[in-house]
Amino acid sequence: MSTAMLAREILETLSVMEKRNMLTNRKLLLKGEDLFLVVLDEMGGMSTPSQLSEYTDFTPARLSAIIKALEGKGYILRQQNEIDKRSAIIEITEKGSSYSKELKEATIKNSLGIIEKLGEKDSFEFVRLLKKLFDVMENEERRGE
Repeated sequence: MSTAMLAREILETLSVMEKRNMLTNRKLLLKGEDLFLVVLDEMGGMSTPSQLSEYTDFTPARLSAIIKALEGKGYILRQQNEIDKRSAIIEITEKGSSYSKELKEATIKNSLGIIEKLGEKDSFEFVRLLKKLFDVMENEERRGE
């Protein structure tokens, strides 16, 4: 198989996986509200929207919508920042922390299921290749390619 054909096959496979939300639906990757909640929980349960935006790369509009939705579900509380009145403090509730833990457990459980199906050798190789891919893409990003 030529490298051009291999590149096409990689792109097609990734495209199909993305279209079917396979990584998100199987809780292998967290997105949107779930990602926000887990990040907030891992940051100690309290943060500012700007700090959360840095970690999640959400736009201000997307972040605002997520905060509003999670607040409505009782997963977070939004309070005025006493130090800087122009900003807010976002705090995870007990209900939100509990749900965050469920999300993390589901992600780990599903990852373990995939490892079991791939086998230990292929799983190690997959992780090695993912890390290598990340390094390549990160270096290209730094160089502006």
